[in-house]
Amino acid sequence: MSTNQNQTEEYLEIDLLQLARELWRHALLIMLVTVLCAAIAFAFTKYLVTPTYRASVLIYVNNRSFSFGDASISIGSGDISASRSLLSTYIVILKARSTLEEVAAESGLDYTYEDLNGMVTASSENNTEVLNVTVTSTSPSDAKTIANTIAKVLPEKIAGIIDSSSAKVVDFAVIPTKRYKPSYTKNTAIGGLLGAVVTCGIIFLIMMTDTIVHDEDTLKNSYPDIPVLAAIPDLREESSGSGYYGSKQPKKKSEKQTKSLFGKEERK
Repeated sequence: MSTNQNQTEEYLEIDLLQLARELWRHALLIMLVTVLCAAIAFAFTKYLVTPTYRASVLIYVNNRSFSFGDASISIGSGDISASRSLLSTYIVILKARSTLEEVAAESGLDYTYEDLNGMVTASSENNTEVLNVTVTSTSPSDAKTIANTIAKVLPEKIAGIIDSSSAKVVDFAVIPTKRYKPSYTKNTAIGGLLGAVVTCGIIFLIMMTDTIVHDEDTLKNSYPDIPVLAAIPDLREESSGSGYYGSKQPKKKSEKQTKSLFGKEERK
């Protein structure tokens, strides 16, 4: 049992070494494909992918009490977790159709409710009572305009729906100077890595599906229980010049040299 396990481990090691040799033998090809795929990914990202920009506005929201109809709920100043839970309510109000349609009309930009719904996101800023509203757009100026319009419209919407609410703008949005997406470095690295992995995978598949017996070690690894009785030398090898078919033929002498050997014409 232990002998068979040792043999299996030995064969696995030989296969890994063979794979390493194949990869090393094709190292130049792998590097060329990696560089080519990285260049293609960079060119695609730079010239074909439209960059997007993000602008954010911070709004502080707080309630000592709020009511819906006849129901009134009071929140103590020390109950911070309950106050933070109200942020989910404010986000729902922000994403409502009436709110976003009013934002589109107030901003003067040609966006529909569906457009703004996909562009606007909101979340709690570092788990506080500050609402971070972010607008993502292909236009830096549009992102800034929409974010600041939300900062103007949302407090009024919250005050009109929830009684005793308070919403104040902490920080207005500015025109973003750096793109949010895509990342040239990230996409280029992914393209190069993908090219290297695919190339190595193709080399591995070719090696695993190769049924040609290249040397004596291939037979020993494939049939470990059958001894090798003899090996036929390759008579076609030309590198050493020792094979029967590969023996180097003497170069033909020049015409002047041949004539001089027979004494019919002297070399000039």
